[in-house]
Amino acid sequence: MSGVARAMQGVLEEHGGELRLSSPVAEIVVADGRAVGVRLQDGTMLRARHGVLSNLAPQVTFGPLLAPEHLTRAEHNRVAMVPSNSINVAAFKIDVAVGGRVGFPAAERRRARRDDADVRKATLMTGTLEDHVARCGSA
Repeated sequence: MSGVARAMQGVLEEHGGELRLSSPVAEIVVADGRAVGVRLQDGTMLRARHGVLSNLAPQVTFGPLLAPEHLTRAEHNRVAMVPSNSINVAAFKIDVAVGGRVGFPAAERRRARRDDADVRKATLMTGTLEDHVARCGSA
């Protein structure tokens, strides 16, 4: 997944964007009913040309980061009902079309030394994040 993130960063930068890490957002700034930027916790204001994207859970994006007056009561209720677990994480799936079989040679070598699982095969994950952390902690 880090390769996908780096590719997305490359496209962002090619189009004049900038990636900032460790820059917590204090609030989404709204003007005339439109997200026009974000204010970082250090006070820095970042203006958006086309909009604001968030990788946070909807409960966070439309909760503490957005002033309540920007959503109707019905919208607040809809956001509250978005499925997530106790730490506001929901399942995420991404489909990528590629021209052939995807390989991860370095990761596959490291994995082979550990347990030889093939991460390219489909898996089924059940339970909560807390269940998985508990299982990994006891292994």
